[in-house]
Amino acid sequence: MKATAWAILGGFTWLAAMAGCSFETEAEVHVRQGRQLVRQGDYEQAIADYSRAIELKPDWAEAYYRRGLAHSARSSHDLAVADYSRAIRLRPDWAAAYYSRGISYGNQGRGDHALTDFGDVIRLRPDKPTAYVRRAEVHASMGRHAAAIADYTEGIRLEPNAAVFYVRRGDVHGEAGNLEQSIADYSTAIQLDPSAADAYYNRGLAFDDMDDYVQAIADFTAAIRLRPDDADAFINRGYAFDEIGDRRAAIADFTKAITLRPDDPTAHFNRGFVHDANGDHDLAIADYSAVLRLTPDDPTAFYNRALTHSHKGDVSQAIQDCTEAIRLKKDYAKAYQLRGRAYREQGEDADAERDFDTASQLDNLPGR
Repeated sequence: MKATAWAILGGFTWLAAMAGCSFETEAEVHVRQGRQLVRQGDYEQAIADYSRAIELKPDWAEAYYRRGLAHSARSSHDLAVADYSRAIRLRPDWAAAYYSRGISYGNQGRGDHALTDFGDVIRLRPDKPTAYVRRAEVHASMGRHAAAIADYTEGIRLEPNAAVFYVRRGDVHGEAGNLEQSIADYSTAIQLDPSAADAYYNRGLAFDDMDDYVQAIADFTAAIRLRPDDADAFINRGYAFDEIGDRRAAIADFTKAITLRPDDPTAHFNRGFVHDANGDHDLAIADYSAVLRLTPDDPTAFYNRALTHSHKGDVSQAIQDCTEAIRLKKDYAKAYQLRGRAYREQGEDADAERDFDTASQLDNLPGR
């Protein structure tokens, strides 16, 4: 009997081992299926597979981590953070989980938490530049330019041929007002990767800020050559052309930007400004009207259209547009000033004096 009992007990032991093996294998199947579904973009079903894997093997860190990635892909950052945190509790030395949680914290606007997680990644994997770069991005988003530059510099030390790191450090130098250092970083990025459109575009912006419009035009042109559908590059090149007095080229660039992005009021606004400067008042009014169709509560568009009406001699329309600008922006001193001049032209001196007084009180503007 003892021998038989042992055989039965042994049999149960063997069955239990087999059952455990089966559950583990099934959990692995669900994780594998989940990863395939993620590659296909089916995050909802992937989450279901990862959840089933967790039911089968609740202490498996990878299943939580993978489900966190799927939640991140759906911008469900709270759920992602919860899964990454569970993975970290199960595997406290897993750098990838800290890294992914740091990204989710950043997306939640929880910068200090993100900094802590990227610091843990650096502690665990000090040879990996991406954690320094991610931490730099968080520092930059919080206005900590010196800390961001230091982290980008460390990332560059670890991966000196990564053009994008120079571009990002250049961006922070620019935000900090270090335009020459910004240009130097963009130039290095271009040397490393001559197809880096962002480096040309951002260097163009830096040259523009330094009033070097010829160099800015050259860089925007290079960016356009690499990205011919970049409306922003056309808009900014248009600005630069206008600054050097080439209004025809400016109008052409703004027109191209409108073709590429017809629902963006910026190019319409700036083309209207140049048309007005050229004396093409009807074209300018049409552009400002397009801006107002797209953004009907834009006081500056009403003001500029009023200014163009004034240039055209249509003071009643100028008064109407100034009144709308003032309705939208009660302290719009320039609109009071312009409306005062329009009233004076119509012989409405009392209204004119009232607007001039208001403009002077708001912004100490001359007007009479």
